[in-house]
Amino acid sequence: METWSYLLAAIFSLIKENHMMTNAQHNTQQLLADLQIWLEVTFSLTPEQKANVHIMAGDAIFDPSCITFMMMHFDVEAKVQGSMKELKFSNIYGNPACEKILLGYIKCQCSSVHNTFWDVICNGKCTLSNFIFESASRFKLGGPTYGLGPAYKACLAILHCFSYENPELLDHEEEMDEEPAQFNEDDATWTSSTEPPRKKQKCGGHGPKGEDFWSQVEK
Repeated sequence: METWSYLLAAIFSLIKENHMMTNAQHNTQQLLADLQIWLEVTFSLTPEQKANVHIMAGDAIFDPSCITFMMMHFDVEAKVQGSMKELKFSNIYGNPACEKILLGYIKCQCSSVHNTFWDVICNGKCTLSNFIFESASRFKLGGPTYGLGPAYKACLAILHCFSYENPELLDHEEEMDEEPAQFNEDDATWTSSTEPPRKKQKCGGHGPKGEDFWSQVEK
């Protein structure tokens, strides 16, 4: 009888312990789910990720095979996704909200690179060799130390010549793309960043649709 009572007590103890473990596991799962939601709401790109996007955008526009300047952000995003582990973007892919923020930032950076590269092309007042070297130093991944073949030189020369022969394309005003949208936890809406909108400035990135510098270069 005592043995039977001991066994019952042990069984009830195990049942109680199992119940407590089940509750603890459920609470842990709920905590992880809440943490995941909180991370999505407060998500932002790291400084390293932003730097990598800027580098990839510069290298993309400097590539002599680049012919779709206005849709360049899709090419940059594809390269980022293809090297997500090496570039530290593994935490983003698989989460649509984070992917949307990343694509918005890539598009913004491509717009910025359009303007910077346009400025370099249109204001080159040096020899072609120096122009190529300085441009590669600013935009090409790895710089001008290797892989700067004839295709790069020909492309830069053509772009500079095109800007010289089409001065009417150099006076468009562009309003820079806004920063990628952020999720507002208070009213559950997507809003722009807290930074004030950039003022319009003289540049050659975007003008009237299809009439700006880069659209004409594509044609």
